[in-house]
Amino acid sequence: MQHCPEKPTVVLTTGGGRHNPVLMQMLSVSLDCPVKPVEEVGLDGDMLEAQAFGYLAVRVARGWCPRPRHHRCQRLCRRRRGQRAGDRKAG
Repeated sequence: MQHCPEKPTVVLTTGGGRHNPVLMQMLSVSLDCPVKPVEEVGLDGDMLEAQAFGYLAVRVARGWCPRPRHHRCQRLCRRRRGQRAGDRKAG
């Protein structure tokens, strides 16, 4: 939570782990706030997880960085496209 501008009032979870009550309780204690599955706010957790993996798969298939602003990712993507470290042109 150190990277959040302010402490969240709740953390919403998606993916298979949200069905594990022990994991959810451990997260709640560790994060010091309520942790709830996204279904509690009317969303489909399985659909959200599938969409996230699809989004990342398209980015990787096109040679785009999954985390575009992350410096290590940018270097890795440039290497995969055969660019030198100092070459800033899009590939």
